[in-house]
Amino acid sequence: MGRGHAVTTPVSRWPAPDDCPCVALMGGTFDPVHLGHVSLGLAARDAAQAEWLVFMPAARNPLKKTVPLLSDMERIRLLGIATDGLDRVGVSTLEIDESDGVSPSYTVDTLRTLAVTLPRSRIRLVIGADSARSFHLWRSPREIERLAEPLVVLRRPDETPGSLLDAMRPHWSPEEIERWRSRIVAAPLFDASATDVRALVAAGAWDEPELRRVLHPGVLERLRSRPLTP
Repeated sequence: MGRGHAVTTPVSRWPAPDDCPCVALMGGTFDPVHLGHVSLGLAARDAAQAEWLVFMPAARNPLKKTVPLLSDMERIRLLGIATDGLDRVGVSTLEIDESDGVSPSYTVDTLRTLAVTLPRSRIRLVIGADSARSFHLWRSPREIERLAEPLVVLRRPDETPGSLLDAMRPHWSPEEIERWRSRIVAAPLFDASATDVRALVAAGAWDEPELRRVLHPGVLERLRSRPLTP
């Protein structure tokens, strides 16, 4: 895998069939993608009984002040390598295609576009517990709920539904909290810090055991063989 491997994961503006009944959509920076991203996405897709899982790298996350370590095209390429051979999984370039390279990309704008172009598909938005905690800060959070009901996968520090919901109570009504409870899906806890992974990659610590543990071998091979060009 890596430089010479032909990746079979479909990569396009929208890789799932236009008439797919239900798609689990997982956005994020993926800078770089690690095995936790993939395992959580697959668990959410299966819990929702969705036909497809689509990863959509964000051009610019409005809640993050730093720019990605890797270029847009490299993040897309690495997602393809990390998901190569997986059935009913694709990578969408929609947000990056529509980005001007400077302005933040907002989930609600993406979902509005998908609602028009995919009227026959139901979208479920896969988010981690950390994103659920801050969901009230997202642009138009209740419109997002209407366009793509979230699927929440637990991750540290929220390893139980109770821990997550307690953190969310100040921002949501009791009725809304119960809806959030029903959106939490069972998924294996994967101990990986995207911040730590990014720091190790930036330092070129290719022999660090943590990188070998959390990165797909093909992703690690490609990263160590190419200069970082954000």
